[in-house]
This record gives sequence, C-alpha cells and structure tokens, in this order.
Amino acid sequence: MGRNIDKAFRIMLLDELILLTIILAITSYCAMLNITDFDKFLSFLSFCLAAMFIIFGYCYIGEAFINE
Repeated sequence: MGRNIDKAFRIMLLDELILLTIILAITSYCAMLNITDFDKFLSFLSFCLAAMFIIFGYCYIGEAFINE
C-alpha cells in the first residue's frame, strides 16, 4: 500500500516541497528587511514557522512510508 501511495503522490509532494522552500526563503528575506517594524516582522515570522511545520509534516510522513 505504501508503494502505491508513493507513486501517486511523488510528483505532487516534490512540487510542494520545492515551492514551500522557495516561499520560505522569500518570506525569510522579507522578514529580515522588516526587522525594525515588529508587527510585519512577527507576521512574516509566523508564516515562516507555519511553512516549516508543513515541510516537517511532509518529511515525517515520507520517512514513515520509507520505514513501512
């Protein structure tokens, strides 16, 4: 079952991980530019944390499928 799920979602998850990594880099750059404005910095930082949790979730599930 794990191999069928891996085949079905391989390209979609790769695309998602690449795009989330690019979005995380751009958002981190914007956060560094707005470090003097605390409200903007906090909103960029919270978005970065949310993106990192999503990436962690995909990696954790992928590792669980590898170990299956």
